[in-house]
Amino acid sequence: MTEKHKVVIEVDAANLPADFAEVVNRAYQKKPDPKDIKKLQKWIEDTPGLWKLFFDFSAMTQRSAIEKMASDKVTQFSIKANIDELRQKLGYAESAELERLLIENIISTWLRLQWTDYQLSSSICQEGVRFTEIEFWERRLSMCQSRYLKACEMLARVRRLLAPRPAVQINLAAENGQQVNIAGDLQIEK
Repeated sequence: MTEKHKVVIEVDAANLPADFAEVVNRAYQKKPDPKDIKKLQKWIEDTPGLWKLFFDFSAMTQRSAIEKMASDKVTQFSIKANIDELRQKLGYAESAELERLLIENIISTWLRLQWTDYQLSSSICQEGVRFTEIEFWERRLSMCQSRYLKACEMLARVRRLLAPRPAVQINLAAENGQQVNIAGDLQIEK
């Protein structure tokens, strides 16, 4: 497989058939044998996560953005390392599936934001650049910032909703007949 098809997947290799690599290589030929395609389809249906090996939209989108941002391999590797660190800091490994999807969205929008900010900075520094071009990149940057912030906000909301702490509200009546409301998250100590 080429570098573009390399993806880390969580699949128990012991559960894959011995001829897996051969069937995959034959399936990527110009005219694959329909039997090989059927085998792959069955394996993908029976093995959770195996589909990521063949086509993962999120990984493909991010890889495409990285390739557009930088043509040299060292910079591409650095951007990928930055993304991996960001993913780790956002708690990807210990997150629920919904949170993982949102983390991937944050990373994709972050990539677009960084690239657009770079394009705007480059345009401003160019001699003889037209105002309309700078204005275009300014609008695009604002849209990217908005999408990025919405993605971050959505992850925070989902995490708050998935948190195992129930919300509590206590209503107290004061002597003068006035009511005092106290609300917050219940902290359970172990």
